[in-house]
Amino acid sequence: MSALGRPPGAIYKGPGPAANPAHHPQYPTGPVAVATRTTVLFWDGYEANPEYVLRASNNRKKSVTPVTFGQKTMYLINIDPSSSDSHLDPAYEILVEDPLTALECLRRKLLANRRDIAKHFIVTGKAFITRSSTSNLPLPQASRVIEHRPLGYRDTNWQADLIDYRQYENLRNAFLLTPRARAAVKYGGIVWRLSVQSIDPEYVIAGPSTEVMAYSRPMYFEGDPARYWDDELIEAEMDIVCGVYRVYTGTNY
Repeated sequence: MSALGRPPGAIYKGPGPAANPAHHPQYPTGPVAVATRTTVLFWDGYEANPEYVLRASNNRKKSVTPVTFGQKTMYLINIDPSSSDSHLDPAYEILVEDPLTALECLRRKLLANRRDIAKHFIVTGKAFITRSSTSNLPLPQASRVIEHRPLGYRDTNWQADLIDYRQYENLRNAFLLTPRARAAVKYGGIVWRLSVQSIDPEYVIAGPSTEVMAYSRPMYFEGDPARYWDDELIEAEMDIVCGVYRVYTGTNY
């Protein structure tokens, strides 16, 4: 169940939002109705709630818009341009795949702008995207970048030792000195944990790097003709960060 969906225990089966959920014609009556109405009134992730988080509101400085990216549903964090410090924000837009993370952005009042949100994600290890249009990318963009080779292949009976671990650390640290480290920090999870101390958070917050067009693919969102960019990792780079060796299994690596 999505965080932005029906609350636990809700019995309401109406097709959409209601102006007053307590008086919706399809609500049950009696003691069950009281419990159901109470649940809905306290659950702003449900359409029948008057303060439904995905409904536009003039009183809300932040909002969330679901967008389709390939086969995924992602959540675009919108910041009201009339906010007092919105002029200090970077030019990109922030998207997350996790609906709970989107909900957290709406409910945390201290996350008032994109800088604050990005900094919070960097500290907590949340995965996020900072999509930027082509016109907002930093210049000049690199036409080619240095390729970083992964740790390589090993025989079936190979056992890792201290030398292998030092080789991994050296390769990982060299990779994280490049602009590609920005993509690693934004990836979240274990990739974030292994890379976050190797890069200045301000570099991540600043937006896509000067290598983004040379190493990343353009992003297209359903119903939006614009082309967007953001730093991303390929599988071989994730292997470098996580220390993956390809070991022969008898049939393949």
